Amino acid sequence: MEPPDLHRLAQVQWLHLEVVHVLQGDLQLTVAASLGSLYRSVLGAALHTLSAEAFECFAGSASDVLRPWWLWPPEVEDTLWLQAGSALRARLSLHPVALPHLDACVQALAAFEQRGLGALRVPAQLVEVRVLAPEGVLPLHVAHQPQALWSAAEVWQAAAATPLPAEAGPALVLHALTPLRLKCHDRLVTRPPALNVVLLACMTRLQALMSLNNGARPGHTWAHEQAALSPQDKAAWLTWATDWVPEMAQMQRVGVQRWSSRQQRNLRMDGLGGAWAYAAPAWVALPWLRLAEHWQLGGKTTHGFGVLRLVADPTDDAPADLHKEVG
Repeated sequence: MEPPDLHRLAQVQWLHLEVVHVLQGDLQLTVAASLGSLYRSVLGAALHTLSAEAFECFAGSASDVLRPWWLWPPEVEDTLWLQAGSALRARLSLHPVALPHLDACVQALAAFEQRGLGALRVPAQLVEVRVLAPEGVLPLHVAHQPQALWSAAEVWQAAAATPLPAEAGPALVLHALTPLRLKCHDRLVTRPPALNVVLLACMTRLQALMSLNNGARPGHTWAHEQAALSPQDKAAWLTWATDWVPEMAQMQRVGVQRWSSRQQRNLRMDGLGGAWAYAAPAWVALPWLRLAEHWQLGGKTTHGFGVLRLVADPTDDAPADLHKEVG
């Protein structure tokens, strides 16, 4: 299988902001695992006050417009109570077309201390904003510099240079750290996905980000825009990946509550959580899956959905009973 055109991959870039807030009081959550939604709501409200243009880019009114940024919300245990002094670590990733709003984003993150989180408006002090770049962690003031931007080509080439394990080597394990909303034949995937479903989501994400580069309205399928890969390349990858179905899994449907300002009520959004594994030959797809770690996959990425992590061994940082067979 031929890799995608690396020249075109080099045109797809993004910036990762690593952010830390510290709670100044105890925070009571109304629903477990709702911190990410609360975090996003406060960020959106602060942006709305600071810059209408930035808010439109962040939240927008048209639900089918790709957002030029995505959020990895704070990771916390499944709890309804966070103690004062808790560190809320998050990642906000911006496509280059969103970089003009970088200052507004940082100001909105700082506004968490004035606006507060939850019903009691618990202040969350912004204590750190760093840029995660290919060369390592950089100070914020270099965020507009080329070396601060990741490119899909760099991620692809680094992953492609990784030696592949033997055919009987360690399985490739994917963790859904936040709910994963993938679709197959227009239906939400509710079982551990075959590898071709994951790769198609990667390709669709790449295509959408490339359309942002070109200033075009992103298409939802490959047929809507000029393909980032040739049809032969896409078909070869997806045909090969069809053979790799999960061998082991510990997964369940999980949901997150979010407030809909349009409907003026809480909505529950479901996705897959947990971990699943493919046999060692699936490591051939490592370049695509490394991109998935950077991009987040599936629906609702700006709500923090679709955060994936790769693990080289089912016993490494994986649920204890991952080894049970998929039914």
